[in-house]
Amino acid sequence: MYLSYFGLHKWPFKLTPDLGFFFRQASREAVVEALQYAIARGDAVVKVSGAVGVGKTMLLRLLTQRLSGDYQIVYLSAPNLSPMDILRVICAELSITLSGQENKADLLGLIQKALIERYQADQRVVMLVDEAQALTLDALEEIRLLGNLETEWDKLLQVVLFGQPELDKTLEAASMRPLKDRIACNVTVQPLKPKEVKEYLNYRMRIAGYLHSDFFNDQTARKIQKATGGLPRSINLMADKLLMAVFSTEDKRLKPKHFREVGLSSFSGGKVLVVSLLAGLALIASAYFVNTDPVREWLHGGEASQPIADQQETVINHSDDEPDPVQNQTKTEQTSLKKPVPEEAPSSLEERAQKGAPSGEKDVLNEGVPKPSEKKKPVLEQASVEPGSAGAESDKTEENLLTPQELGENYPAWAERLGVPSAKLLTLLTLHERLREYLLEASDQTPLIVLGVASVSSFPDVYDHLMQRLSWENREHVYAVIKPLNKSHKKAQYRLVYDPRTSNPASLKAKARQLKMLTDASLAQTLTVKEVRAIIAKN
Repeated sequence: MYLSYFGLHKWPFKLTPDLGFFFRQASREAVVEALQYAIARGDAVVKVSGAVGVGKTMLLRLLTQRLSGDYQIVYLSAPNLSPMDILRVICAELSITLSGQENKADLLGLIQKALIERYQADQRVVMLVDEAQALTLDALEEIRLLGNLETEWDKLLQVVLFGQPELDKTLEAASMRPLKDRIACNVTVQPLKPKEVKEYLNYRMRIAGYLHSDFFNDQTARKIQKATGGLPRSINLMADKLLMAVFSTEDKRLKPKHFREVGLSSFSGGKVLVVSLLAGLALIASAYFVNTDPVREWLHGGEASQPIADQQETVINHSDDEPDPVQNQTKTEQTSLKKPVPEEAPSSLEERAQKGAPSGEKDVLNEGVPKPSEKKKPVLEQASVEPGSAGAESDKTEENLLTPQELGENYPAWAERLGVPSAKLLTLLTLHERLREYLLEASDQTPLIVLGVASVSSFPDVYDHLMQRLSWENREHVYAVIKPLNKSHKKAQYRLVYDPRTSNPASLKAKARQLKMLTDASLAQTLTVKEVRAIIAKN
């Protein structure tokens, strides 16, 4: 991919929050300091609100890091839980052993006892609630009641709510007045302004290892800010695509044509998130198994040029290259990043994946997995077509398939049609995109645990149940594959994928068995990264 071309040692615009890339400007550092102060002051309830993709999760993680040691963190990431479920999650986070027969009064008594013990040991407890806008009124009331647990001088449990602006609307309800009155610190995270976008983009490039002058200038930053609404997650998505466009055309700097090539005209404010998640994946997927030189040869039919990292720096006047892509979009035809692949080009992704391990190499991790030579599909690919479907032949017709891109382009409508909350469908799309990012970097023989095919309608319950039982560290290693299905079925399918971070056969087997049990999946199979790539390519 483009890392070596730009002289980078890590991906500068990954979607997963990385504290090493934390941008302290644009009041971000001030927000974290305000939260630390409110907690140190003993505030019962603190609220952090902001639009989707504005950076709340990054702030949550940084706050968690800074509070560690002096505070015990209770993390609540499944906000659609019932009040009883919330109490059970708190018990689990506080290492309280339950028999399963406890009623609400019993749970509250156990929690209060544990909180008092920690208070006496000079350790305070803070509960961080993510996606708080999805909390029910009953759940919010339960959190308010938990905030009443206190000593003569201090609160035993402090709460920080991280949520979207819908949380503010919920708190306007008359029944929420007691909770709203307890919010002592109210912080709103704002999108980035054009100047801040420029600083943000170049800061991340520097952290990733870029050594030349600023890659993003004032003009390009203004365009990106206008297209993304200043939301960091959307900015990352667009910036990654722009770097790929520059790399594929062998240029040194961003030019107006690169904005056209990534489809700037299709972006508008908050919509950039969903569009950027899925647009241009074909370009990225084309480099899964290849080095940078073959990519350039396929795209342009010529030899690769010298990477930017090895070139003598040259300053290029952007305004002299081509007219502004936004103002003159109708005057210039959009160009494609990809040229037709010649017949003698390397084999397809599926064919590469089916070559298997070198002769004589024992595949310990995948014993029992059918090999390509057996002419059998992996077990995960043997899901039957739903009764009443148009048949396998029609399912393969591209225009009849419900693809992840179509789900993302109009996810609220598809969420309603598929019978899932729009926020959960967006979560699934994000897990799908994160897996693609992970596969770009992972080595071929890295083992992954892949669960059986399930209907998207089951995802909200399965995902929430799994998140409740995974530790904070393990939650970040859950991904998903969305499987296209014929549109007439009004359904879509997915698979959960987990990175076990071990190659020990016994450990892999144990983790697969546990995941199968936690998700009630039909099966849990260990596959290599190479095999998972092949499955995605077949889809």
